[in-house]
Amino acid sequence: MSDLAIVHDIVCGRQLVHEKQSLQQPVITGTAAGRYIRVTAPATYEIDAIAQANRIGIKTMWVRSHRATILTDTVSPATLARFEAALQQQIGAKIEIVLPVYQE
Repeated sequence: MSDLAIVHDIVCGRQLVHEKQSLQQPVITGTAAGRYIRVTAPATYEIDAIAQANRIGIKTMWVRSHRATILTDTVSPATLARFEAALQQQIGAKIEIVLPVYQE
């Protein structure tokens, strides 16, 4: 849930209000505009260069220890697969999560 909260804050530019309530399936409207990607890597400083080489436009990237969280421009599945393969091959990185980011 914290990952979704970060994406929500970035895309909508507002704070989330946390209330105790039952979780409901969200209704997704709009079109996919990018991806939220979380990567675990021994060398996170190289991720940006690998993304550029694979034509992944990074809007924002946060790095903590050996984990990078990336918000991208629109990315096709084929480009994402090439990016994932390059991360694994070049720095031994693993993509943990990929979520579409929707825009209204």
